Amino acid sequence: CGVGAVGPYNYREGAHLILWELGIVVEFPPGCAFIFPSASISHANIPIGPDERRHSIAFFTAAGNLRYYHNGFMTDKEFKERASKEQRKAWDLYRKNLWK
Repeated sequence: CGVGAVGPYNYREGAHLILWELGIVVEFPPGCAFIFPSASISHANIPIGPDERRHSIAFFTAAGNLRYYHNGFMTDKEFKERASKEQRKAWDLYRKNLWK
């Protein structure tokens, strides 16, 4: 996922990006973008001041699009039907270890 921030706010005082599992807090100035695996890392923002405004822009790619690309522009079903034994073995191993 990619996230961007815009708006009039003091990035040194608020709007920091918190990445919980990594135990880090990142200053997030207006106009900057940050890319990280948002499905794997819980995240949040530190509040901004009462007279400030912050807007987020989020970018993501649906997992189905990535699978389609990885499968040589075929659905999982099509790939499984057409794959050689070696391709299928590599595919199964890749999927098994994808989130480890």
